[in-house]
Amino acid sequence: MAARKRKSLIACGLILLATVIGAAAYPRWGWWVASFAEARPAGPWRMPNGPVNVVTYNIKFGEGLDEALAVVLAEKPDIVCLQETRPSQTGEIEKKLGMEGYWTPSSNLIGDAAWGNSIFVRGKLGPVEALRTDDGKSFGVWGAAEVNGGRFIVASVHLMHFKKKGDFGVRQRLRETRAILKAIEKLDAPAIVAGDFNEPTVASFIHPIMRQRFENAVPDCAATLPANMPVVCIDFVYCTREWEALGGRAIGTAISDHRPVVARVGIASDGK
Repeated sequence: MAARKRKSLIACGLILLATVIGAAAYPRWGWWVASFAEARPAGPWRMPNGPVNVVTYNIKFGEGLDEALAVVLAEKPDIVCLQETRPSQTGEIEKKLGMEGYWTPSSNLIGDAAWGNSIFVRGKLGPVEALRTDDGKSFGVWGAAEVNGGRFIVASVHLMHFKKKGDFGVRQRLRETRAILKAIEKLDAPAIVAGDFNEPTVASFIHPIMRQRFENAVPDCAATLPANMPVVCIDFVYCTREWEALGGRAIGTAISDHRPVVARVGIASDGK
């Protein structure tokens, strides 16, 4: 009886081990393992000792990943927010950027955990968790970043695609935008939110909501989509009013279908 019990325990252990290894290796399940590490960000908060460089980039599932990361590294970033990344790419990106990173899945666009959003920081990152709307759909990742002596919130987001039939994704983007503000207001923390908002500022529904608490760090940014002949800007870096925009631009490259955006932000001069 004891021998049979031992065999059963060994078999269960092997099954569990195989499940964990498979989950870590297979992009559609990798988020399940990562989710065990998720925890809600919490204070205390403090601003960094000097300016920080932020890059946001929708990398189109990592096509031309090495080239894309070379473009990012050229900007000497302190914070990198990536969209359309796969969990299996996180370790490689961490190594090439020399930064600490975290990934969570996106379920707002295709209802599939094969890809999602990532944050990378030149410092420490955590606690971290998925950003979700009230209807439970994940659209980003956010966490406490310790960079350049500061501790503040960073979020990488990818809002609902504007090609959705019916309302062009407006209602879901509104839910997502309100979820961003709700999350930040609960913490009362200095924050940087960057990513693919899938909506330009002209005749926008979501950007006036963002401006209730955030400032566009690159207000005169050039168009970012489509990358080979851009006509519209839908990629943004937003920061709360503790920050001051010190410059930024869209980077002229067509590795992905989006152009990356870089912003430099520092402590607001009026002490807000």
